[in-house]
Amino acid sequence: MSDRIGSSPRSIAKPLRVCLGQRPSWMKDNAPAGSMRAKGYAWERKVRDQLKRALPALPWQHHLWLEYSDERGKDGRAEPDIVAILPGEVVVVECKLTGSLYGHAQLQGLYIPLLSFMFPERRVRRLQVCKNFTSDTPGPFVDGPQDFLEGNWPLA
Repeated sequence: MSDRIGSSPRSIAKPLRVCLGQRPSWMKDNAPAGSMRAKGYAWERKVRDQLKRALPALPWQHHLWLEYSDERGKDGRAEPDIVAILPGEVVVVECKLTGSLYGHAQLQGLYIPLLSFMFPERRVRRLQVCKNFTSDTPGPFVDGPQDFLEGNWPLA
């Protein structure tokens, strides 16, 4: 969940194995009150709740854990913020307090390869939902989740 200056999101080489996983037992369930992590989790929950209200027929999953191995021999876990697995496509949503290239790189370099490997017959679409926008916030921009889904956008 880090967007620290100078950090880059994880990426994966060609996946060899991807499956549903569990939250690691060592990982804390909470964040210190008032911390950026706590604010980020609150934003994720708000986005999840709004998606469920706006598009209640879709099977939104919050914090779907994925376990993987890649061709470099690396094993890891990934946790997209929100995912909807549909018959013909998978929609992955990354929630960011401030829109950034980091979020797009995280979607493109980690979540898209993993979900594409898991669901090779389905199109994987990605959406970054930002609370705050800056001049560095990448587009394209849509009016909301309904616009994204109806507009056939591959990413927004």
